[in-house]
Amino acid sequence: TNLLDFYEALLDCEVPNSMGPHMDVIVSTCLQIALRNDQSVMESVRYNALSILAEICRQKKKVLLRNTTNLTPMIQALLQIISSTAIDASAAKDDDDDDEEEEPVVVAGANHVLE
Repeated sequence: TNLLDFYEALLDCEVPNSMGPHMDVIVSTCLQIALRNDQSVMESVRYNALSILAEICRQKKKVLLRNTTNLTPMIQALLQIISSTAIDASAAKDDDDDDEEEEPVVVAGANHVLE
């Protein structure tokens, strides 16, 4: 999580173009963390990576649109997260008798990026 904290600090940095040269690496790292759907990465860390992606989309729109190589992998990863988690949730719901519908944290993060 130290790396993600560093990325958050870069986003908050008011120095112009502090993230621009590193955007590809930051987006790629956040996507790799968010796509880890195993026990090696906690769900809160995956959500944090998605939150950073959401902030990048919000704050650095022009940089993303100029370098569209990040957009396709980002959209594919978000759709993969949403669809795989939805499948896992429906399988788990079949096992449970609870009537509560609660969206998994990672899906909420992915939806937050898409907003």
